[in-house]
Amino acid sequence: MSKMEQLSDSDLSADFLQQAKEFCNYIYNEGKIKTIKEGITATGKFLGSLAVLYVDAINSGTVPCLENAVSALAQIENSAAVLNSLSYYKEKMSQDVSLPTDTTEELSDLHGKYEKEALELFMKRSFKDKDHKHQEELAMAVVEEYKSICCKNEEESKKRSLALLQQLYTEMETKVNEGIFIRPGGYQQYKEELNRIVNQYKSTPHKGIKADAVLLDFLKDKEDLGSSILNADNTISKHQMELEVEKIKQETMEQERKAAEEKHKELKQNLLDQERTHKENLEQYMEKAESERQKYIQEQNAILDAKLKEQQQLINEGFAKKSESMAHEIQALRYQIANAGRGGGRCVII
Repeated sequence: MSKMEQLSDSDLSADFLQQAKEFCNYIYNEGKIKTIKEGITATGKFLGSLAVLYVDAINSGTVPCLENAVSALAQIENSAAVLNSLSYYKEKMSQDVSLPTDTTEELSDLHGKYEKEALELFMKRSFKDKDHKHQEELAMAVVEEYKSICCKNEEESKKRSLALLQQLYTEMETKVNEGIFIRPGGYQQYKEELNRIVNQYKSTPHKGIKADAVLLDFLKDKEDLGSSILNADNTISKHQMELEVEKIKQETMEQERKAAEEKHKELKQNLLDQERTHKENLEQYMEKAESERQKYIQEQNAILDAKLKEQQQLINEGFAKKSESMAHEIQALRYQIANAGRGGGRCVII
């Protein structure tokens, strides 16, 4: 037997192979999935960990308790489920998000997709998550990671937008330093070149969500320079100068409006993201709670059927008193099943 794994099928008897095949087919096709109390699926890994906890309890001199062992194992598995699900979220966002995104919605959509999938992974692996402690831990960790990605998205947008403006302004900056615009008619040339830079900047794609804010800062930074060139241009009348100052003021206000609008979109999207996170966590919790309730009812019904058969057997064999003593157990089981069927239990909204 010690060399069984080293033997090939040709080294074994045909009868043994046939019996082994029948046994495996039964396990795969007919055998029921092992469960413990409350319908929790007991995988091989689960049973192995449970055995370790039992042995540790015995070695320490305490009496092994299935419920305590399962609770201890739940803490370990649920913590691992949080880490695994968070890792999945981070990996997917890293793979599919290209910063900076053109809109807040683009980033939000990917976040919503992978937040949902990460939560589904957690729900499949977790069990006995008392007060939804670990589910809430995962939700908060995902939100914090998303906030970090949003901050990176803004920073990347600022960097790209600034780099583009600096590139477009390089030639004009040289002219400014050489005093090219400090002459009669120089202000008109200055405005034309500045407008050309702004138009090129606006027409360049993939600057990200901070493009308007960066442009606003750029234009404000050039206000003093523009005023100096305007005042130095003696070809412009006082009235024309007043009109130009008012025009610049209106252009600045328009750019401020665009930057404020973009900021408002970000804040609105943040609220929508929070609502979606809350809704997704609640829906998946309710779905799992209902699934666990149905498993529990099935488990209790199976126990009730076994108790009823045992009671009937006692009656048939003339053990009426023993049969009567089981009546309380049977009644308690029926009450538990009826209570579970009414959806007993409390719902904690995350």
